[in-house]
Amino acid sequence: ALGLAARRGRRAPLTLYHGTSSTLASEIARRGLCGHYVYLGIVDVADYYAEAVVDEVGGSEAVFVVEVPRNLQSRLEPDYGGIEEPLTYTLGKSEEVIWEEWDASAQTWEDSLRIIGSVRLKLDSGCVPPSYVREA
Repeated sequence: ALGLAARRGRRAPLTLYHGTSSTLASEIARRGLCGHYVYLGIVDVADYYAEAVVDEVGGSEAVFVVEVPRNLQSRLEPDYGGIEEPLTYTLGKSEEVIWEEWDASAQTWEDSLRIIGSVRLKLDSGCVPPSYVREA
């Protein structure tokens, strides 16, 4: 269901999640999600990455709901790192199953979202505006 409208050629609003640390929450609320790439996905994957970020920078886990604006949906790409080193436990699939599904797919961002539950948004140092981002 997620991304179905985009597959049909329409650009319906797309709701995804971003996991991070609470130490970054006020900056995200002020500026939005910024950087060269922003990684987005299903809530289980965002929860995993929030835990990983907390291990690196401290704070507590924070997950944001991101309404990907229609004008940015064309910048969605597969999460190639997530394909190369998939979150097998979180996804409940083996690497082999994930790689087989990926090899059999068209290898689009929609396939990445369906197979590994994550994508990356190429922003070229831009931002997803804060009006499209809220804490879950």
